[in-house]
Amino acid sequence: MTATLEERVEALERKLAEMQAQPWSSSPVKKDWRATVGWANNSKLHEAATKAGEEYRRSQTYEKEIEARGGAGY
Repeated sequence: MTATLEERVEALERKLAEMQAQPWSSSPVKKDWRATVGWANNSKLHEAATKAGEEYRRSQTYEKEIEARGGAGY
């Protein structure tokens, strides 16, 4: 069965009206950085990632950076 263009548009308009009638679509959640700050507090995975990042940053030195660039200084 092949629907005509008009039938397809009508079906889309009905579906859109149904979706707009949903409560979640009428009041969108405001998403900004304040909604996600602190979401990982007290997480063992977050603590492990933070510790690994700190250890990596401490391991980096000016000498290692120069060496990685082929010995050329700035």
